[in-house]
Amino acid sequence: MRKLVPAMLALIAFVPAAPAAELPPRIVMMWQVTGRDYAGDFDELKRMGVNVAQSFALAGMDPAYIAGYFRAAGAAGIGVVPFLGSFVTGSGDDCALSAAGVDFVRAHAKEPALLAWHSVDEPVNHGITKSCQLLLYRQLKEIDPDHAVLVSINFTKQSEYDGYFEERAFDLLDLHRYVNPDIGPAQERLIDMFRRNRTRTYRVIVTLRGFDAPAKERRQAMRAGSLGSQYAYFFGKNRLGDDVGFYGWRLAPNLGISQIEWLKSEFGRLAREKLAAPPHE
Repeated sequence: MRKLVPAMLALIAFVPAAPAAELPPRIVMMWQVTGRDYAGDFDELKRMGVNVAQSFALAGMDPAYIAGYFRAAGAAGIGVVPFLGSFVTGSGDDCALSAAGVDFVRAHAKEPALLAWHSVDEPVNHGITKSCQLLLYRQLKEIDPDHAVLVSINFTKQSEYDGYFEERAFDLLDLHRYVNPDIGPAQERLIDMFRRNRTRTYRVIVTLRGFDAPAKERRQAMRAGSLGSQYAYFFGKNRLGDDVGFYGWRLAPNLGISQIEWLKSEFGRLAREKLAAPPHE
């Protein structure tokens, strides 16, 4: 029996740590919840069935804003996922959170509204290697073992998976490949390639396009498509799980759901008809 103990301990050491913070049974995430009226945004989002808010900007705001943001999210019952990418130094074996990043994580790890840390976004586009992703994950878990780590990817090629997909570097995965404005080959490849490369079990958030980019000529207006058609595709026969995201709420220079009245109304209908019900009826 004694001979088995070291082997068993070595095996356990390679198992990714399970996040201790309780995740909602179904994640309904709104990306890019920013702005000065965050309390009003949280109240409105909560009424529409959203229970998680992501922010790329939060880590760069002043301390009073950050404290108020967490407090308002907690009051509305919404979990917060801050992005840490601005704190990342290096991109390979020298990769780490900067001292400021470590301070930020330590300062807010005990926030009641904190749900997860967003460590890496679109690693191919930003050159964040597998080793870098894994080093960030281990550093975060050492500082804060109680919260999940989220990575977001938009891979549609095997070369992207070969070069940048590290399943040991996250607890939660976001998948997104935004329609333009309808489901096309890119979305089909997004699902197909992920299924081919997935090797373990974890929760997957599929994020839908909820924004317009009037300054980008090639980005067609969402008016020609719909959130409903996106939802039907990703949460019908192509469903990977129950968790869903929407990008984004308030954007600059692009326009998010809260800034486009007809899109906001459509999101409200989708929330009443689909988000409140099981995604696989």
